[in-house]
Amino acid sequence: MGSRELAIRGAAVGCRRVPASLSVVIAQSPPADVPVPPPIVVLAGRHRVRPVWRNELGGLTFEITGPAGRRFARWAPAGSGLDLVPEAARLRWAAAFTAVPSALILTAMAGPTRP
Repeated sequence: MGSRELAIRGAAVGCRRVPASLSVVIAQSPPADVPVPPPIVVLAGRHRVRPVWRNELGGLTFEITGPAGRRFARWAPAGSGLDLVPEAARLRWAAAFTAVPSALILTAMAGPTRP
């Protein structure tokens, strides 16, 4: 498993752990050449875009870097089952306890479902 992958290895039962061979990768770093979805291209404008995270349902996170610093943009393909509205609410809640990115824009866009 790569250093930037997040895996579920199963719940511990008593003091025994589920064998690592039963792990399931649920997210990982995407390849550098992953296509950038059109809504992210529009959002980024002329700023640098770098893919930083992909989950098992096809959702992607991009780092957008410009004169104002770094921002992160999440994208989920239509029909993926990923609902970013509750995620934005969880980020707002977590901000009281730890450093998290703030949701600046939350929108649904019609158009291609895949980058």
